[in-house]
Amino acid sequence: MEVVIEARGGHDGVATGGHYGSWARVWASREGITVVHVVEERHTVTPGRLTYHDDRIVVDIEPAEGFDQERDYILVEHKRSPNPYLRGSSSREGYELLFGRMPAWATFPENWARWVRDERVQGSAIDHILRRVPTAKEDVEYAMRKGSKGNIISAWRAVASHCEAATGKKMDGIGGNGSWTAVRAMPIRIAQRLGGWRPPVPRPVYEERNAVLVVSPDTVGRYRSIA
Repeated sequence: MEVVIEARGGHDGVATGGHYGSWARVWASREGITVVHVVEERHTVTPGRLTYHDDRIVVDIEPAEGFDQERDYILVEHKRSPNPYLRGSSSREGYELLFGRMPAWATFPENWARWVRDERVQGSAIDHILRRVPTAKEDVEYAMRKGSKGNIISAWRAVASHCEAATGKKMDGIGGNGSWTAVRAMPIRIAQRLGGWRPPVPRPVYEERNAVLVVSPDTVGRYRSIA
């Protein structure tokens, strides 16, 4: 099965240069159960007033002899390097099962995103904010009317600042950078920082990743000789 593990590019400009786009890492339940072949590897540089670069790596992933369909897994972790200067630049991430059985730890990102989007959770968090800090009502209502990612982030940060000033509860690090899930979680983070909030739906349980890294853009070199 072919997997694109590098599809990033950019240029050397000061403002919006960098290395942006999609990339991935492949994980397995244990050593020695994955066969990797490099299908495509391309790194191009186009000089000019701005020097552009483009990197693309595609690998073929297959189970090795000894792979146990019921016990093992091989999955791809989709990652995104968003351009912080490009409004709406995506940073969606998640796990995709390639072979075997999906481990519980890999389902957390999807379960977390679903929980954060749940209207019951959102409504409960906002109600808690207003109960604890009634004077934040105008700021909260303003944040709820915003539609673009940047405006939503700014508005909920204003709510957080208002709550911190009113209660003395520290609101630094409430999120809002990167994915839409992080943005939607901002009122939830504020409610948690205020203390005493109990969500109406139990939050997903996080588990540490228990896996072996098979291949990533940084480690693909070990497979070049068998491409």
